[in-house]
Amino acid sequence: MSRDLDQDLGQLLDEALGEKLGLYYQPAWHPKYRAARRRSRVKRIALASVGVAAAGMLALPLTVRLPEGHGAVSNLNLSSVHLPSGLSHNVSQISHGAFSVSSMMPVYGTYPVANPTGHDLTLTGSFSINGSRGDTLSLLLNNKMKLMGGMLFNQGTPTYSFTGSSMEDGTAVASPSPATPIQGEWLQQDNVGINTASVAGNHTYVTHNNLWADITGSQLQDWVTSPANPRPNTVDSIAALPSSPDQALLTEEKPSGLSDGFITHNGGRTWVGWGLGAQTVSNLIAMKDRFWAILNGTLAWSANGRQWNSVLNLNIKKWQVESFALDPANPNVMAVALIPISGDGVGPVLESQNGGQSWQEVPHFPAIGAAPTTMVMTANGDIAALINANGPTIVYYAQSTGQWSIVPVPATSNAEGLGQLAASPNGDLLYGAPGGSIYQWVGQSKVWLVINPPPGLDGSGQAPSPLGSIGNQQITASYPSGWWIVYEPPHQFAAAVKTALKAKSGTKALLARPATLQTKP
Repeated sequence: MSRDLDQDLGQLLDEALGEKLGLYYQPAWHPKYRAARRRSRVKRIALASVGVAAAGMLALPLTVRLPEGHGAVSNLNLSSVHLPSGLSHNVSQISHGAFSVSSMMPVYGTYPVANPTGHDLTLTGSFSINGSRGDTLSLLLNNKMKLMGGMLFNQGTPTYSFTGSSMEDGTAVASPSPATPIQGEWLQQDNVGINTASVAGNHTYVTHNNLWADITGSQLQDWVTSPANPRPNTVDSIAALPSSPDQALLTEEKPSGLSDGFITHNGGRTWVGWGLGAQTVSNLIAMKDRFWAILNGTLAWSANGRQWNSVLNLNIKKWQVESFALDPANPNVMAVALIPISGDGVGPVLESQNGGQSWQEVPHFPAIGAAPTTMVMTANGDIAALINANGPTIVYYAQSTGQWSIVPVPATSNAEGLGQLAASPNGDLLYGAPGGSIYQWVGQSKVWLVINPPPGLDGSGQAPSPLGSIGNQQITASYPSGWWIVYEPPHQFAAAVKTALKAKSGTKALLARPATLQTKP
């Protein structure tokens, strides 16, 4: 379809639907622009260049789905949307004053059926349930607009969760004990922020705009320009194989949103094209002897950067992978989070124990406003996911219980921006909070440690991005003013954990089950 015809159809839709229904055509649904739209969205998430309101409401338009993948949004005042009388009555019972509709997002609870099983409705106002207070209420509804559960947030922090039609039959999300400070040693590597980092052996490959560099040991090599001709404005990602540190794959974004790939076998002295042409690539990583990425909407791996193997037989006309996680001890154990191809909605999470030969749904991923922007997996197959919606929220799936739980983060709740999530090889979670601090969830002890931002950090208040680990005692963190490696001396780490355990003694459990949308009556 030509761009002119696209616009003509849009104009006709505007004329037909605009004045009476307030629905306006969006040409961004068209496949020609889909790649660029997804690349832009992934980059916003990865670099945290565009913040969401972690301390307040998420002002999204009310999505109305049209046939053939068309997208439309309403310009009506969202507070004018009429809720079913029963639901409105339930909300009014817990609301102190007026409330308004902030967003409504379809939820896709089953795979491979690409039809919504319900919706996530976000309301803003002043609410109180069983003594728990909040300013944002996320409700899960089935297709008959029946209440199936929900979660209450206060300044971006979850405070109450319930499952079923009764809001009173829920659980307060206990506030975590304050995080125990650990005095990490900040080692600045450069005075510019980086886009990506990849650790392989004694090499650390990094990218900045259209430049890349390789740190060998403690020696930072000079920044080198992109191998593409003509050179692009950005180098999107770089990853190097831990099993062969001189072998790296670098992807470069084109103005179309598609990416070209280049491979080196000698640590970057020479590069060759990957032979695939321009592709849609995101979330490029390397683990052991394989590259992994979301390639053209699905999860795939490659041993050499040229031949790629999809591990998920995905109908890319209906679904796409939003994020994925691999078991660091056994990459054949993996999980993916799906979203509909339109990009609007929350889909299921699937897991495979056999390298993608078969997949199962992880039971009832909690739909609380958005799909996970990041997922990580521990060595025992547990999954942690970061949801940047009503506030950065971490949810955790334990294989031993088969349930999702909320992991409250003791971060400052009034900071705005996207959170970041990573993990150490031992399974400890690393959370980069808006404001710049790094919180470390010590899985074995179930306590939080906090590393304050580096000295002289600029006032941007952004979370460190990218955020990663080098082994279990070093953390990589990038800010607009530079990127750093944080070293945690073992004796300081042990002392901080001991202090945190004392502070935790006698407190309530920190985990609470979030509501999930049941797909069967």
